[in-house]
Amino acid sequence: MAIAVVVCAAVGAFVWVRNSKDSSKHHAAKTTTVAGVNAEVVSPSQLRSIAATAGGSVYWLGLRAGTKLEYTQKRDGTTYVRYLTGAATAGAPGAKYVVVATYREADAYARVKQTATRQHLFVAQLPNGAIAVSRPDRPQNLYVVYRDAPYQIEVYTPTQVETRRIVFGDSVEPVR
Repeated sequence: MAIAVVVCAAVGAFVWVRNSKDSSKHHAAKTTTVAGVNAEVVSPSQLRSIAATAGGSVYWLGLRAGTKLEYTQKRDGTTYVRYLTGAATAGAPGAKYVVVATYREADAYARVKQTATRQHLFVAQLPNGAIAVSRPDRPQNLYVVYRDAPYQIEVYTPTQVETRRIVFGDSVEPVR
C-alpha cells in the first residue's frame, strides 16, 4: 500500500505540472504507448540494456551499496528505478526505498519552472544547468529538470535530508 502512495505522489507531481494554469500555452508531449513492464529486479547490465532500447532516457542514481535495482515502466513511458534493501522483492510494499521516476514531458523545464514560480515553491539551481524543485507538503521528493531535456525526474527517499544529499550531490544521471 505504501508503494502505491509513492507512485501516486509521483503521478500527482506529473499531473501537477501538466495541469498548471498556463499549460495551454505549451504543447503537450506526444504520448507514446509502450508495453508496460511490471516491477522486476534487474542487474545493472540489464538496466543498461533496457535503457538503451527504451526510446528515451531512464534516470537513476548509479549503483548503491546494499541495494537491488527494481525497474518498472508504465504504458505512458514513465519509468521507475527503485533501490530495494534487505530481503525486499520486486513489488515490495513500503515507502522506505529510494525511487527515481522519469516522466516524459516535452517542455518539462519551462513547465516546472513556471509552476514553481507561480506557486512560490523552493527552487534551487544545480551545477549542470538543471533546477530542483520541492513542494512544502512533500519535502522528501525533489523534482529535477534539465533545460534541454524532455523529462521531469523525481527523486524520492524516506527523508528530506537524504533526498537533498542525493540531488545536490549531482548523483542523478541517465542510465548508460
